Formats: sequence, structure tokens, C-alpha cells
Amino acid sequence: MLNLLIVGPALLPFLIYTYIEGYLDQSNPVLLKVVEYATLIPAGIYIFPAIVATVDVLRMYQENTTKGVFKEFFKSLFKHFFKSFIISICIFLILFVLLMDFPGFKGPLLYFFFNLHRFECLIGLMITLSFLLLLAIMLTHLPLVIVYFDGLSLLQYLKLAFIMAFKNVWKTLVILLIIIGFIAADFLIPAISPVILFILGISLPLYFIVRISFKEYIKIYRKVERRENEESI
Repeated sequence: MLNLLIVGPALLPFLIYTYIEGYLDQSNPVLLKVVEYATLIPAGIYIFPAIVATVDVLRMYQENTTKGVFKEFFKSLFKHFFKSFIISICIFLILFVLLMDFPGFKGPLLYFFFNLHRFECLIGLMITLSFLLLLAIMLTHLPLVIVYFDGLSLLQYLKLAFIMAFKNVWKTLVILLIIIGFIAADFLIPAISPVILFILGISLPLYFIVRISFKEYIKIYRKVERRENEESI
């Protein structure tokens, strides 16, 4: 259920495009590429807020405070949407710039990759991959930080996500391996790829992430909550 609430609205336009792409006029590849990227805009807008809402629902299950998946999902989606949306737009733009692939023009990652015979491109690729790794590490904790710690600025959320990611490096590596494992299964087993994506592909790894990190986050959350209660007295 949670997985469909994430994947359905986010990827439906792109899936429709991939189905009808063969029937479109192929004489203008640039226009086709623009249309393809345009179908990913809903994913850029919706998918990260939906992931945050899913993490919030899974957190509630861990705390035994949830009152139902559907209601809690949309309640959390509206609660965290604005800050999650701003963050998702920033992430979407960064990835778009790095990974874009238009006829005659490639983003930095692809440009460096296809020009590895030049030393500066090798260095550029290493720097770009290092940046993407740091971004991935931050993103593994960002939804958790958003749902556990309310009322922070966007910059504070980013800083806290980095801190939590490196506070327990082994847990972060386990989380990354879980995510990579599901992505690899999606690409390496194409026969069941749609099943993995639509039924379990996002919500199941999120469940493991929340489960693995729960004790650490709830301990800090309750400490902050206790301090706020003491200050309000």
C-alpha cells in the first residue's frame, strides 16, 4: 500500500511516455528528450515528500502510535510537504545538471566518463562521484531527520543529516547496501522489475532503514523532547 502511494503518482506520467514513445515522431530527438525529462517532473516534485511521509508512517508503527496507513500517510505528506518539496527540487536540479544527456550535450558526469583519456576528466569524474556519494549518504538520513526533528531550517536539516550519517558509519553503510541491493535487483532481474518497483521496491528498504535506525533516533528525539518540556516549565 505505502509503495503504491509513493510510486503511482510519481512515475505514472513517465510510464505512460515509455509506452507511447514508439508511436511519437522520432525526427526531433531533442524534443523527445525534453518530453521525457518533463514526464519526470512529477517524480521530482512528489517522490521525496512521499518517501518522508512513508518514513513517518513506519516510525509510527515502530512506536505503536499509528491509526492507519492511508490517513497517516497523507497527514504526514501535507505536514512535511513544503520543506520536503524544496529539498527534492534542489536534489532534482543537482542530479539533472550532473546526469543530463541531450544530443550533442552531456552533463558533467557523462562528459567526464566518456573522456577518461584526459587526465582532467579523470579527476573531474572522481570529484563528481565523491560528491554523489556524499549526497547519497546524506539522503539516507534526511527523511529520518525531517520526521524526528520538527521546526528546523532547511540548512539545519542538511547539517543534521550529515552528522547523523557519520555518527554511526557502519549503520549508514548497511543502509546504503540495502538501497543498492534493491536497485541492483531492479536492474539485474528485469522480469520481476515492475513487481519489485511497485509492490516492495521503495517501502521495504525504507522499513529496514527505519528499523535499523529507530533506537538511535528515538533516543535523541526523546532527549530533545525532554529538554523542551523542561524549558517550557
